[in-house]
Amino acid sequence: KATVSVLYWVNMLLVLATVMATCLEQLNNMACANNVTCFTCADRIAFLEDVQNMKRANAEAQIAQEFPTECGACTGRVVTPVLTQECDAVVTVQACSNGECHSCGSRIQYLYTVQQYSINGAVLQIAREFPTECGACLPPDVTPPHSSYPVKNPVRFERFMRINLATSGNMPLSYRVEPATYFNEVPTHMKTLTYTQSETVAECSASATKGVATADQLNEYTFQTERYLTTLGLDVYDGAVWSMAMSVLTNEQLVRKYTRSVLETSTTAGLQSIRSDLACKGKDCDPFKESCGVCYGDDYTTLSKDNALMIRLIGDHFAAPGSSDARCPDISKAWQWNDFKPILGENAWSLLLGPLATAIQRYGSAAAIPETSKDFLLALNIIPALEALKVNVSEGSDGYGAYYYTANNIFTYAGSNNLNAGSTVSIENQASLYAGLKGLEYVLSEMKCTNLDCRAIRCDVGVHVNAVESLLLSAYNGQYFRTDGAYNATTRVWTWHEDSPFAADCQTWVGTVLGPAKIDARYGTNTTRNLWQTIKDKAGYGRFQNGTVRGVGYDDIKDPVYYANSTTVASPTFKISLSILSSLFDPTTYMPLLDSFLSNNSMGVKAEVVSHQRETNGFESVSVAFVAQEGVDYTTVRDVCFALVYDLNTPGNAIRDTLSVSRVSYTEVFSAEWTLGAVNFARLIAAESSYPTNEVEDILWDADFMRRSLEEEQLFSFTHLGLATEAFTYANARYYVPFGWWANNIPSTASTGWGVMVDMGWNPLHVLGTMSSSYPKPAQFCDTPAPATTASPPEFSSKYVALSIGSAPLDKVVGAVSEMQASVVKLLSATTNECVQICAMKFISNVWFSQQCYSCDGTAQNRHSETLAVPERHDVLFTMTTQHSYADAAHVLTQNGPSIIHPTRGAFDGVAVTASTPAPKNTPSPDTPSPAQQPTTVAPPVSPGTPSSAQKLLPHTFLAAFCIILLVIY
Repeated sequence: KATVSVLYWVNMLLVLATVMATCLEQLNNMACANNVTCFTCADRIAFLEDVQNMKRANAEAQIAQEFPTECGACTGRVVTPVLTQECDAVVTVQACSNGECHSCGSRIQYLYTVQQYSINGAVLQIAREFPTECGACLPPDVTPPHSSYPVKNPVRFERFMRINLATSGNMPLSYRVEPATYFNEVPTHMKTLTYTQSETVAECSASATKGVATADQLNEYTFQTERYLTTLGLDVYDGAVWSMAMSVLTNEQLVRKYTRSVLETSTTAGLQSIRSDLACKGKDCDPFKESCGVCYGDDYTTLSKDNALMIRLIGDHFAAPGSSDARCPDISKAWQWNDFKPILGENAWSLLLGPLATAIQRYGSAAAIPETSKDFLLALNIIPALEALKVNVSEGSDGYGAYYYTANNIFTYAGSNNLNAGSTVSIENQASLYAGLKGLEYVLSEMKCTNLDCRAIRCDVGVHVNAVESLLLSAYNGQYFRTDGAYNATTRVWTWHEDSPFAADCQTWVGTVLGPAKIDARYGTNTTRNLWQTIKDKAGYGRFQNGTVRGVGYDDIKDPVYYANSTTVASPTFKISLSILSSLFDPTTYMPLLDSFLSNNSMGVKAEVVSHQRETNGFESVSVAFVAQEGVDYTTVRDVCFALVYDLNTPGNAIRDTLSVSRVSYTEVFSAEWTLGAVNFARLIAAESSYPTNEVEDILWDADFMRRSLEEEQLFSFTHLGLATEAFTYANARYYVPFGWWANNIPSTASTGWGVMVDMGWNPLHVLGTMSSSYPKPAQFCDTPAPATTASPPEFSSKYVALSIGSAPLDKVVGAVSEMQASVVKLLSATTNECVQICAMKFISNVWFSQQCYSCDGTAQNRHSETLAVPERHDVLFTMTTQHSYADAAHVLTQNGPSIIHPTRGAFDGVAVTASTPAPKNTPSPDTPSPAQQPTTVAPPVSPGTPSSAQKLLPHTFLAAFCIILLVIY
């Protein structure tokens, strides 16, 4: 009995210890099926995610069930579909289509498990397809926090987000061109017309004109480029917004596919690389005469592929299918992808905010993100790019905390409006960067790190955070935040661009990430409240006499303002400007004629002349506002206005000829995406400010009115494969945004993604989605002293791997050992064999951080993130952690060494292993059966230094034993 009792309690101890372990602690445990071939818990979970398309939580639960001892702690997050009581009542009801019948429940389950819908998306789809049988499953309306305006459940947008994908299915597209003829109907004067004379195009040398393209052909090529980039492309910022929105909707499988297939590989189906890592040829290279590479910052730095910024626009097609280059239409040359610009702001979203937010959703919390998470490493790898792009001024100087908008040599094409972009600093970009870095700082403070010195890295990131915050606060000019500035590295002078257009998103995003407390503390009480009013005054769309606006546009609307009488009557939905030759314009006769045409519709749409004024170019500009009356919806007004604009822009049209109109343009624009950013900012003010209740209520009323107006004016509904699909458009009309692009009235991924998050009460500028400008961990974390380090150089093991290198920088060389974690690096002169420097190192993805470096006499030299230069030929001795065998190290160095040494700055001479070499660790190979299925007969060898299951459970076992002893005593 005693023996049975002991065995029982031992078994209970092991079970209890397994439960008390965390999933994160067990991810590296080997889980062996039938003792033949083994994989870690992490590998098995990843297989179910990537191959079986399972949600992370469900994959964890399945592996925990199959391997309870090794992976049992991963069982707690299983996602079970939960239906409303009304929906639960109809799950067994049969719903038939084309003679095939299935229950509502089984149809929902099929979409959820096979078609990669979120559970709510599957429920909504079936409820819409079978309204009679399954209509009770329609998700209820929601009212976001800090709002009194109920909106339809944002899961309605999931269908658009799922179908608006590139050809490969691996990534979303930024837009869906609906109708398909949209670009065919754009009038000439609403295109970019930069060229006025012919130019020679090298790519068209085989044409009959030997490459000479006319101004018309060059302008048509510019429009062709807009069409194809819009139709086939993804802005990586839009990709991040899509990922975050889909994660919030719990559809993580498609997000995982995009991350794994595109972000992690840095490739698409049509582009071999989406990283800007082309080697820089230096400051003296002339980009107008040759390709000078991508040069980051004032030092013209080249970045490795993993650390380089991504280009902003990516796609599945390098050559547009069925196209013909407009510059040389007489030869068979397709239009080819031509936008390869790496922009800091887009990368702050695609490499920081997006991956970190989706990783938290995927793993359940920041604390549960493993150090090996690809999402986390995408974020961490941006640090070298920030070091290169940081403006080199000291703290307290003008421009401190600025990071360049892009690399050098990027905007050097003909017709560019910013040939000096490499010295420009965008405040919108800084706001995105600030939000992303604060998110990374938070994640590092929560992660359970063993191989990485997360504290040191976090403190380094904190330096960047504080620097960017300093610049953002200095961007305020007393009324609003400036749009951009520039730094001249030669004269060392920082300049704010005071004449740059007012940018609405600079106000809303900067206000959101800084928060009212910081802004008001720096610039006085009520500064944030006044900023909200400034946004409405300058960029407001559809204004009312009481100060209310229906939304915001992009920039300062300088045209005459038309005020609606009250908010009970719909505001002007479109405002247009007619240009008439002054010689043909007589107000006495012309205005009544115009009024008769404007009133000549049976739709109940009212159009009023707001103003007319003589321009300096010999034209009269007449501003007209279209107003919806009671009982007339936005769509009707839009159709009437669009029809008139189309007629007035069509040469030979009777109305155009009668009114002597030369051209018509939209002069007031409604941006869905930027308005949603304003709504988010208003709700953050309500959440964080200490303003009087009545003032907060006024701001929230503004936000709710904007959100209601978006529903009325910007919601785009269409049918796809017979099913209703909804999305928000990018803007209510085609409009040239003065920051360098055209806004179009077509469904937009960014607008729709923002709509999902705002309606869910999820702040896109916060990786937790919290309606806050801060994170739980105090900023003072890094003010506390670091743990004491030894005063003498670290002792070397007698075992090491030697790598003989040339004069390449050390950070270029040690990337070859990315599969090891070298704990100590010692530099020996190859000529004298004497010690040069000793560094205790930490490896982060492909970046090495020096925890502490010493001169050979033991004097500490530097800490954290120092780049170590190698002035002459050296041998580098890596003292490896026991986690990896020396044979592994030699293999990796031998394979990778030649490719990672810069061809002009160093040479690879080979690898010498100077220690006994244990057998390589057992790792999966492409021919090995999948981790979810292989049988095994032998337990795999445990790599030195990798705790076994029992070793990892030991502390928990002791704790469990102590609890049992207390129980027995009791």
